[in-house]
Amino acid sequence: MNIRKTNKNILAIALLTSISSAVLAAVPTMIPYTGTIKVQGDNFNGNGTFKFAIVNEACITAQNGCATLWSNDGNSVDGSEPNNGVQITISNGRYIVNLGNTDLTNMTAISPGVFDANDRYLKVWFNDGVTGSQLLTPDRQLISVPYAHRAAIADSLSGTAVGIPVGSIIDWWQPAGS
Repeated sequence: MNIRKTNKNILAIALLTSISSAVLAAVPTMIPYTGTIKVQGDNFNGNGTFKFAIVNEACITAQNGCATLWSNDGNSVDGSEPNNGVQITISNGRYIVNLGNTDLTNMTAISPGVFDANDRYLKVWFNDGVTGSQLLTPDRQLISVPYAHRAAIADSLSGTAVGIPVGSIIDWWQPAGS
């Protein structure tokens, strides 16, 4: 047996395992959101204050069990407007924001657990600095892309393919009675 060759193989397996773990751990923690703002029928230009909350469907249908699962400042309760807003520049009525971007003032991170069910909606409030804070309608159902954020939880589960070292032999089939 060639020890040098064996050590190189072990090193290669360890390197591939660490690279694959880093790639899997790179699930984005922000959700891009874009929109258009018109004030009195005209595209808005300038800075505006936005507030965001992710809520369950009960908040939309006015049923019991309404819950805020995330808000930009962490202060929204039962679908209410958050206390503090995020300043965003709007150009020709268009804006983009990465929800959960903690580099922005008054923006908290979004936990993957927010998406443990498929009935999630985004509520958005806007303040142009003149007319006060207004709830923008309709509330937006979050579908597909934000749920990839939930995949981050799979990285930490034991007994899954993520936790199996590269090169391992796994016996997935067992005869009855064994």
